[in-house]
Amino acid sequence: MLAQNSFFTVLLIAKTLSDMKTLLQVTPNGELKFTRSTSGVFTASMTLKNTSSEPVCFKVKTTALKQYCVRPNTGLLSQGESQRIVVILCGEIPSVADAHTFTVLSCAPPAGNIQDFESIWENVDPSKICYCEFWTTFVEENSSSSREDGKKKRGRTVKNELTEARRELNEARREIEEIRTAHWKEVKNIRKELDDAHRELNEARKEIEESRASHSNEVTNIRQELETARADGDAARQELNDACKENEENRVAHLNDVKKIRRAKAALTAIRDITLNYEGGQGMKATRFECEICLQQFTDVAGNCAPKVLRCGHTICASCVNSLKQNNSVTCPFCRVVTSDVAEISINFYILGDNQ
Repeated sequence: MLAQNSFFTVLLIAKTLSDMKTLLQVTPNGELKFTRSTSGVFTASMTLKNTSSEPVCFKVKTTALKQYCVRPNTGLLSQGESQRIVVILCGEIPSVADAHTFTVLSCAPPAGNIQDFESIWENVDPSKICYCEFWTTFVEENSSSSREDGKKKRGRTVKNELTEARRELNEARREIEEIRTAHWKEVKNIRKELDDAHRELNEARKEIEESRASHSNEVTNIRQELETARADGDAARQELNDACKENEENRVAHLNDVKKIRRAKAALTAIRDITLNYEGGQGMKATRFECEICLQQFTDVAGNCAPKVLRCGHTICASCVNSLKQNNSVTCPFCRVVTSDVAEISINFYILGDNQ
């Protein structure tokens, strides 16, 4: 049992070999003190440090293996490395008669890769093992006054915590009320926005219906216009066919006229040749002063048979120019060259000079 001064100490053995200092430095030295944690468990700790120039193997042993949990209980420390060992009491606090001891064993590791630490301690030479033994000390509060003080302290702590909890609860309620008020305001605004959205939606639907009706009317009008355009197109196509037919007829008639003109020209040429042959060259001179179309004698500038020079260089009388004029242009009956503007046709003063 524990003493009234809240401490009891079980002194078992305090023995440390002098060779141990050459391998490990153990802290604390000789005494392993167990204290009760807040969870009610007794724990203790020690620190092992390798002070040698070589790696060191260690192992922690106890006389009551089932009463304690040691982590880690074995390992390897390199040069200068430290390791914290935690010991937990798993059973009841031992009495003075049943006091427990802890021993730290250390030795130099064998050469090669270490696979099993237990085999090291089975094969190592006992004379090369260093030992460090500890006695145990347990510390626990046990006085009734301390328990009463602890209860009062815990009671005050509970009251303070309860007061703080109530204050936090009131603040939380106030915050909840503020949040609820803000929420209702937000809901009200959302409902208003929703009503506005419904109204805009109805207006949009109305506009869509109106647009649809207008679109239907436009489609109907477009279809009617399309039908009218098709009818106009058919009529225009018929007119075009008629115009093409008429143009073809005019072209044929024109070709016939050209053929007639060419035959007439050939006849005139033959007549001119005959005149030259039978009149001793006097016919050429006579032909020079007469129109080759109407065979009328050229007159002066003011007369109807005034000589006119076309763009191609052929000369015909003014009366024939007026007869051949179409759309203010004249086509030469001899070479088919078009004089596009009648104003370009001038008097052939050369013929007038020779005629005079």
